[in-house]
Amino acid sequence: MNRKSIIQEYVVLATNEKGKLSSEGKVGVIASAIAELILKNIIVITDKKVEIKNELPKELHYLNSFYEYLKEKPRKIQKVMSDYCMGITEKKMDMLIASVGESLVLDELAIKGTEGILGNKETYVPAQDYKEDLLALVKEEIRQEEEMSAQTMSLACILQETKCLKRYLSKYESGMLKETLKSLKKDPQNKELKDMIDYVEEVQMVVVAAMAACVVVIGN
Repeated sequence: MNRKSIIQEYVVLATNEKGKLSSEGKVGVIASAIAELILKNIIVITDKKVEIKNELPKELHYLNSFYEYLKEKPRKIQKVMSDYCMGITEKKMDMLIASVGESLVLDELAIKGTEGILGNKETYVPAQDYKEDLLALVKEEIRQEEEMSAQTMSLACILQETKCLKRYLSKYESGMLKETLKSLKKDPQNKELKDMIDYVEEVQMVVVAAMAACVVVIGN
């Protein structure tokens, strides 16, 4: 199938049938955005801080607002999560989700919906057939660890850490994912995969802290 970026695939699998993301799911939006930028060699994590390495390519235009924010200065992953997930308003988060959602609509992989008492907030409902195909691919790679890509590994782990994978995987499959990550950590197939494993381990701790502390603003 035609793979999209980590954050696009994350939004497809993390949203419910009405196109809504849970609080945990929104934390994963930032985690998957960072993962995508690492995978594309646009940012690096140095001393637990996110630093810009290269320009944002045109095909990732929907990450522009996030990229511009990261360009302002190096920030710890915790600070990035705090600014997007625990701010006074959700303006930054809403802008990012809307950009990703619009990119899916343009590719005919989602349709627009609405939510809220007045129905004045746009949502993006993923195409069910694409969602099912993507989920099948993720499950297949989980079962065959030697073929798991860096993209699928990071996507599955972020989904699991933000509790968005529970409705898709059986207990057995969840166990397989954990064992696969352990195996790949001991013997990563390539540097790209090793970098993503290191990031996923970091983000697991950050995601847990972000979901547990929701009102704590962490300094630089």
